Amino acid sequence: FMNNFKKLLASAMALTMVASVMPAVSTNVDAALKPSICKAETFAPVQPVLNWVLDPELTMDDLGSVEFATYKITWDDGQEYSLKDIFTTANEEGAEVRLTALKNAVTCADENELEKVQYLYNVASLYVNYLYGHFVIKEIDNPNFAEYTEAVEHLASLETLYYDYNGNLSNDEREAIYAAIVDGNDYIESLDYDSTDVLKTYVSNLKTTIEQFVENETKNDTSLLRKSITKTELTNFIKNIENDRATYKDDKNATVTLTGYKAFKDEEPVVEIMDELDSWFEEIETVEDAVSTKNDIYKTMSEVVENSVVKNSKGELVHLYRGDAIVDNLTMEDWEVYKEFKEEVIDVIYTMETEKFASKYYDASSKSNFATIAEVNKLLGLFGDEEVDIEKNTLTYLVELQDAKNGLFGWDVLEAHMEAVIEAYELIDVELDKLVAKNLTVNDKDMILALDDAYDYLTNEGKDNLTSAEAKEVRRAERTIDELYEAYRVKFGSLAETTGWVDMGNGDWKYFEADGTAPTKWICTAPNTWYYVQNGVMLRNAWVWRDATSAYYVGDDGKMLYGPATTPDGYVIDANGLWHA
Repeated sequence: FMNNFKKLLASAMALTMVASVMPAVSTNVDAALKPSICKAETFAPVQPVLNWVLDPELTMDDLGSVEFATYKITWDDGQEYSLKDIFTTANEEGAEVRLTALKNAVTCADENELEKVQYLYNVASLYVNYLYGHFVIKEIDNPNFAEYTEAVEHLASLETLYYDYNGNLSNDEREAIYAAIVDGNDYIESLDYDSTDVLKTYVSNLKTTIEQFVENETKNDTSLLRKSITKTELTNFIKNIENDRATYKDDKNATVTLTGYKAFKDEEPVVEIMDELDSWFEEIETVEDAVSTKNDIYKTMSEVVENSVVKNSKGELVHLYRGDAIVDNLTMEDWEVYKEFKEEVIDVIYTMETEKFASKYYDASSKSNFATIAEVNKLLGLFGDEEVDIEKNTLTYLVELQDAKNGLFGWDVLEAHMEAVIEAYELIDVELDKLVAKNLTVNDKDMILALDDAYDYLTNEGKDNLTSAEAKEVRRAERTIDELYEAYRVKFGSLAETTGWVDMGNGDWKYFEADGTAPTKWICTAPNTWYYVQNGVMLRNAWVWRDATSAYYVGDDGKMLYGPATTPDGYVIDANGLWHA
């Protein structure tokens, strides 16, 4: 476990101190750093050393030598100090001030100067850590996590200084630092921590921190219903984790600071979590694209919905593509728009999911953490119903759970229906003309039956999903299918597997005559029990007209209704089963 920490702070910090003389050159630090970002006074605590290090004649090999630390530099007070003096004669607080100034210089350095400034910061901070971070070996009954990780980070810093910046060290320093490493290992062993358990604890706390961050950033704010995670918020959160400033609530609701990132940042579970956080930036961009009203699919979808406006029986303007009416009225062409809008927009901002408990499904849908509540409401409204509020659970038909027994949303119902319409129409439009009555073979039986089923579907459940041109094409097919039926019967016998009633599932039935034909007529199965079949299909919840002024009504089970009774749509049936105009 401890060897892993030799890699942890390879880019972190060290200053080595040995005697020698190197050429002093006066360089203006302002010219080497970005003036638009950095102010010269920020670097005042270390400006003389920056002036020297940024000299173009000073190479990286020079910086990596033993002589680097002991070259004398003239400071603001006119006195000469070595780098060792600059970072060790001050107290610990003074050292931190100078390190902070160097860190600012790293942030602001020009590309061609960054390597030198970074190196200076690395060696300075690592060496200061060595000077002011000695291990104190002592008996600890219950060491806390922060104490353990602090010790591990300090040891990793010493190992980085010893192994990665060895060229800067004198023999005495090497021996002293190696002794400190030995002491550090002894100290950590005295804590008697199982590193695996500590890592698990850190990962668990990291997950808790992330969950709380998501909750805090996406929860409803009554004064501003636009809560989501932005790039800036995510960037700051990741920085807080890396700098051990992120907080979370423990099981007693106390605020705890997440600690130990430097100790565990290279461990696989932590790497995976941080990679996942980084991937959120791409998700944010995906949401930004999806919710943009400037994208083509948004514009097309808006046009489709607006063009579905018609007048109802009361003369009111209504949208055919709103609520559950969409299932009966959506055309095949507009269905393609809905599918694209679902894939490119809805699936990005709102996830339709269910959870099953016992034998029932419950709606477990959720909005994206990167989309605002207002954006989701607006786009779900365009998708199915105008008045949508996901917080009040007033949802669009398409994203509301419609069938708790099977876990189906309105979208699932629409998708199954439209796929059936498209499949049936493609059979009529593409396959029908491939069959010629006089050229039929015995192998054409399945296709003729499929064409007949397609015709039945398109003249019943799917009839309102057809344009006038498509409906005309379907009507034209009826005569051809009848001719194919008759031609096959004459050549090879009945098309039907059985005669009489055939269960089609979901309460639907079909009736075949002995010769295999599917008739249109009344069928009596028992006294006062009548069913009406149209092309063999049993009608349900439908009117069957006897003449221009009277009609019979068949219920959901297909049976003719006898009175005195009232139909679901409010009409009175007499004892003979007739309604009279």
